[in-house]
Amino acid sequence: MAQSVIVNRRFCVPGPVDLAMVRDKIASQYGNFVIGDVNGNMMFQVKKPGFGLHKKMILLDSSGSPVLTMKEKSMTLHNRWQVFKGGSTEECDMLYTVKRSSMIQRTTKLEVFLGQNNGEKTCDFRVKGTNWLERSSVVYAGESDVIVAQMQHKKHTRHTALSGKDSFSVTVNPNVDYAFIASLVVLFDVIDRQESGKGIGTDNFEAAHVVQGNLSQAAFWYGLVVHFRVYPIIYALPIILVLDSKLFRSGPKPSLEDWNSHTSSTEKKTFHFSVRSLFSRERIMFGLISGGVFLACNAVSFYFYGHEFLHEALLYHLTRTDPRHNFSIYFYHIYLHYERQFSAVEKLISFLPQFTLQLALVFSFSKDPVFCMFLQTVAFVAFNKVITAQYFVWFYCLLPLILPWSRMKLKWEGILCIILWIGAQTHWLLWGYMLEFKGVNVLLQLWMASLVFLAANTFVLVKIIQRHRFSPLFRQYGSSDGKNVEKLD
Repeated sequence: MAQSVIVNRRFCVPGPVDLAMVRDKIASQYGNFVIGDVNGNMMFQVKKPGFGLHKKMILLDSSGSPVLTMKEKSMTLHNRWQVFKGGSTEECDMLYTVKRSSMIQRTTKLEVFLGQNNGEKTCDFRVKGTNWLERSSVVYAGESDVIVAQMQHKKHTRHTALSGKDSFSVTVNPNVDYAFIASLVVLFDVIDRQESGKGIGTDNFEAAHVVQGNLSQAAFWYGLVVHFRVYPIIYALPIILVLDSKLFRSGPKPSLEDWNSHTSSTEKKTFHFSVRSLFSRERIMFGLISGGVFLACNAVSFYFYGHEFLHEALLYHLTRTDPRHNFSIYFYHIYLHYERQFSAVEKLISFLPQFTLQLALVFSFSKDPVFCMFLQTVAFVAFNKVITAQYFVWFYCLLPLILPWSRMKLKWEGILCIILWIGAQTHWLLWGYMLEFKGVNVLLQLWMASLVFLAANTFVLVKIIQRHRFSPLFRQYGSSDGKNVEKLD
């Protein structure tokens, strides 16, 4: 085939080129490759520059001179990367762009558009993961079946597993720019690891984007979820806190604690951070993206429905006063004083116990985010101004995620908690039946039953905390003890 010069003519040779690419898997950093020939001579290396607002990688030749600069575009749903000539990031020096072919994929598929392909209606090259078991991929010319290069992930040996190196062998066809192919393999690996967390050519659509290191998608979905159902806003603070640069870095998958080791502490853990560390790149990015999505969705809804939307979807929850009987301890006070207008201070002061308790739980347990969210949800419901039975579903769904880390035995402590919680609820329902169906004025007794139900919720919550085996989700970077770490590679 004719020469495919993309980067430089010196990287096109008449015969096939075999590349050996090695990535440091333990560091789990994007842009940490060494690329050589089959004889072990280094041809390229990929380095990540210092701190910046954009992810960036530089492909260097054997002399250390920049050949290509790869930069990820911000806030794109297709993981678009732009590749520039040398060390430049100017638009005039852009050689090509790489992006996922679709948002949802079973295997990783990338499309490559050269700089002069402005319309991007048809890709100039495409990369496709072909074998899930062997974790291989193929580079095709355009939409055709003409193969220009193939990549094979090497199987691990005992030595490579212990050394923490991930290796790939790449065969580049004659007259094809092998610097270009090397950059595609690097980007393919980075995008696949961000999305799937399982390596080359595996499933890309994962729900737990934060666990996989994909911060932008996690922020996007969080902003969208809060727009449709506002109560998950209470999870914003623990998510922000867990995005500590010592625990989490956008792009590479964070190190996970080995929960099977049974060495997790039962002590209450707290976050200690400075104001300066609070404003990390990951936290700012998550806040901007999720907040932007939330505001954009609300702006669209406001455009169509006006102030009625703002009141029904958002403002109503801040000033809601419901005089009808419910599980909340506030209902009786609202019932007695409903005819007079409550001041804004009175309406908002009921949030004070909720707010205080939320802060206490977040700063105590946010390193164990699933458990923290469970505690937050139970506390939020128990101290809410209005409680109906449907609210219990909010924390029921989290129970299966925390029970494996509980030291509470079903006999007798677990049975006691179940009987106490169901008994307190049944006690309230009996008085509710007397009021609702028999017409007996038992509002005072019903309010006292609400107090008993709050006490039961508090007792059960304390017991769950006491018996929980504290299990941080992420392991701190740079820790020397690696025996209890599990990587999602």
